[in-house]
Amino acid sequence: MRFFSWFLILIVLLLLGFNLYFYYFEYLPLKKAFFDVEEENKKLIKFSGYSNNENFTKVIIQTDRIFKPGSDELTEEGKRYLDDIIQKIKQKGYSKISVESHTDSIPIQTNKHIYPTNWELAAHRATVIVRYFINMGIEHDKIYAVSYGDTRPISSNSTEEGRKQNRRIEIVIFQ
Repeated sequence: MRFFSWFLILIVLLLLGFNLYFYYFEYLPLKKAFFDVEEENKKLIKFSGYSNNENFTKVIIQTDRIFKPGSDELTEEGKRYLDDIIQKIKQKGYSKISVESHTDSIPIQTNKHIYPTNWELAAHRATVIVRYFINMGIEHDKIYAVSYGDTRPISSNSTEEGRKQNRRIEIVIFQ
């Protein structure tokens, strides 16, 4: 009987030790990592200008519709399309506007001397739109350009249709 009692005490101590080990070396670091990721997400949301409490509208435009291929030159159709968007923005009002430019993952084929990477092409395109908006009366201190290049695809870059969807401008209008 004595042996059995000591055996049970040993088992309880081992289980207690295992639980303490698991709690301090597995659970707590995992919990801390989770909260760190949550805090990082909050910082990224704040940095991007998006907030759970903010009301915003996002207009997505395929870049093929408003820019000449491989360049930051607006087409006449693109200018007319942007004019319509600007008119609607002015009617509804805004607190700030973010022009976010995206590309596909295919490396630049033309104008490599001007745009060595997709990110730089996207940056130029976002800047061109911001300048156009400012020239059309949007306040310069309430609009900014963001270039994501090919880092935030919404579709697969393995098909032409997917690449076309990834080549886009997202105009985020905050109320």
